[in-house]
Amino acid sequence: MKSKRKFNTYQNYFMIASILLVLCLVLGNFYLQIDLFLLWLLSANIVVLLIFAYDKLSAIYHSGRVPNLVLYTLILIGGFIGGWIGLLVLRHKSRKLQYYVFLIISTAFYIWLVFHFNMLDNSLDLIYNP
Repeated sequence: MKSKRKFNTYQNYFMIASILLVLCLVLGNFYLQIDLFLLWLLSANIVVLLIFAYDKLSAIYHSGRVPNLVLYTLILIGGFIGGWIGLLVLRHKSRKLQYYVFLIISTAFYIWLVFHFNMLDNSLDLIYNP
């Protein structure tokens, strides 16, 4: 019985994060008109920062917490900058070595992705030469 409740908690937080991510993507695409990859990173980082802030407030007020699996997944799908801001500025999860490892792996992966596929070349051209 308890495992079913835990699954529902994961499912609920993944659903909330997905809705926020889609909302950021739609609004960003409508208002910003930037490259999809850059928009994905921006949206994922906003969502991760919001989830980290919510979890920090939940920790302070001893209410329901966001499961670690949700935070790890959001970091790995592109929210590494929001994760670093949450870790260093909000000082949330700063004692957990696992978060540093996930953030380093995710940051290295996205840096490799950008340089290997030149993903931001078109985006930067649009920003500097409108």
